[in-house]
Amino acid sequence: MRHLLLAILLSLWLAVPAQAREWLRAETPHFTIYSDGYPMELERWAKKLEWFDQILRREIGAKSARPVGEPLTVYLLEDAKAVQQVTGQRYLAGIYYQSSEGPFLIANRKPGYRKEELSGQATLFHEYAHHFMYRNSTAAYPAWYREGFAEYVSTVAFDIDRHYTFGAPTYHRLKQLKKRDVAVNTLLNSEVDDIEAKHRANFYAWSWLLTHLLKSDPARPRQLDAYLAAFARGASPEQAAQVFGDLDALEQQLRTYAETDLLYRRSREPLGETPEVKAEALGPVGSQLLELHLARQVGQSPDEALGALRQLAAAHPGNADVLAELAALELRMALATRDLTLLDEADAAIDRALATDPAHPVASVLKAQSAMQRSRITGGKAAIDWRAIRQRLVNALRADPDNALAMAELFRTHLSERSRPSPFAYAAIERAFALQPETGRIRTLYAISLGLRGRFDEAKALAQVLVSDPHRTVQGTRALATLRRMEAASRVPDEGEIE
Repeated sequence: MRHLLLAILLSLWLAVPAQAREWLRAETPHFTIYSDGYPMELERWAKKLEWFDQILRREIGAKSARPVGEPLTVYLLEDAKAVQQVTGQRYLAGIYYQSSEGPFLIANRKPGYRKEELSGQATLFHEYAHHFMYRNSTAAYPAWYREGFAEYVSTVAFDIDRHYTFGAPTYHRLKQLKKRDVAVNTLLNSEVDDIEAKHRANFYAWSWLLTHLLKSDPARPRQLDAYLAAFARGASPEQAAQVFGDLDALEQQLRTYAETDLLYRRSREPLGETPEVKAEALGPVGSQLLELHLARQVGQSPDEALGALRQLAAAHPGNADVLAELAALELRMALATRDLTLLDEADAAIDRALATDPAHPVASVLKAQSAMQRSRITGGKAAIDWRAIRQRLVNALRADPDNALAMAELFRTHLSERSRPSPFAYAAIERAFALQPETGRIRTLYAISLGLRGRFDEAKALAQVLVSDPHRTVQGTRALATLRRMEAASRVPDEGEIE
């Protein structure tokens, strides 16, 4: 009997890949959170994130506590080392991505045992602050303020009675202030990529301190608001900075501020209750699939991930989710390499997924994308049935009415065909933008849709936000130029103009 029990346990152990971790999922109004930790731990993190969202809305004055757009996907890993392994990037504790499949962020759960140590919570709050700014603002921000604001709010801490502290010092940044000065002019006129990697920590530190000063000195907050408004309108950094007056005086004030005890405050009113959260296990197959999905999202080791997905699909031939993930990776690799064999394999995986689940929303979108990509890879030689492609996307929306990618692709089919969009396509891209206003591609497509309806001022304002964002200036400049040509000629743009 003992030998039989050992044999059963061994067979169960062998059935699960050695590298697989058990992942959990928790859902809240604003977040879908995945963690490879413990259930109660994940439930606490979910509450913290909902509270933090409440705080940002309260402090910044967001109009509604209702979810704006679709929930953000969050991956919580054990520590910074795990984040670096997943992303393939060194010196990284967390990161925010704006993917065409939906925004997501990766952070870690490690506590900060010393006040000078960067904690997982501070990293998570920093990255979510970036998303919050993109999701809830109609304007872009300069680099120093994006990073300074995210650092400024990252130190939020909760009391047992749901009160919170706001604006507390970022102690690991205080240490960096003493290592190297960064001039105010440099802060106001630089993008992160302009700063040498070894000096970026100092850039973040001084950006945080400048943000703290401008929000704390009673004379400065209005200046900050005026500066940000000017920057959003397209003023140069030098023009926008004129609202601060004498920059030498601001610099001297900042140096003095670095030597003072920074003030912060405790909330007067407690935070509201959050909905009950229950962590659910994904199981061995779901856990492995999640890791492979994340690897594709961040672009890590595609060949290795492809081999693992093919093994998983062979072991679970009736799992439509696995087949769709395999097809998504094969399709991405086929487009990058212009490999028609890989494209055929992607089509085969899509067809197997749809045979298993005819209404599978991801597989339906992939089927439409595959047909369009085949036409592009073959230089237009492959026949393309636009009616069938659009029907696939409509099928995806029937199964998942809030599928922003399907909505955007439906509108994009008309640009690819160079035909006037249908009323349904216009409504789809408008809804996609409402769900994902932070996604550059969707914003661009929505701006084009407004231009096609003669609403050029609104369209150009949307594109200007991208132009003002140093990370997306090229994309925004191209979209703005397309809109101006459309305005002059009143024509349907070529899809290639808005890539």
